[in-house]
Amino acid sequence: MSRNLISNGNFETGNFAHWSVTENDGSAKVVMYKGSYKAEIRLGKHEAVMLDTGRFLAGPGAFHFSLQASMPKPQDEKEQTLIYCTLFGWGPSQATPIYILPVPFWLSQPEKHFEYQHSMKPGVNEVQLIIGLLPPPAPHAVGPIYIDNVKYNGDLPS
Repeated sequence: MSRNLISNGNFETGNFAHWSVTENDGSAKVVMYKGSYKAEIRLGKHEAVMLDTGRFLAGPGAFHFSLQASMPKPQDEKEQTLIYCTLFGWGPSQATPIYILPVPFWLSQPEKHFEYQHSMKPGVNEVQLIIGLLPPPAPHAVGPIYIDNVKYNGDLPS
């Protein structure tokens, strides 16, 4: 039975429990925004802010990955940022992933729901998601980015 396998994917704990955060020259925190908890990302000038789920149990086969992202309307309508999601598939006792799947999304409008469907390679029993938010040429023109409802719907390994 397919279900969301990411712990605290909607940040309902009010913090980054079950996530590792790398801020670099930006910042990340969980805030109450428009009635629910969301990850608030403020981009720096040079390096990505990254959110990492760590490994979680997930089996091979079909999965559905999605997240919601929003930001205030940019000062320059041409400004956009890249939300670069990478899924890693790990096999039992493997030191390196046996499958790497990059999933880029461009955020250039106030609110967007992103979805991606695919199949995880046979032999995978754990998955890891890293979300990297890359700074645009003028990060001050973008404002905060909000991430919510991060889901990896799939089956547990058998």
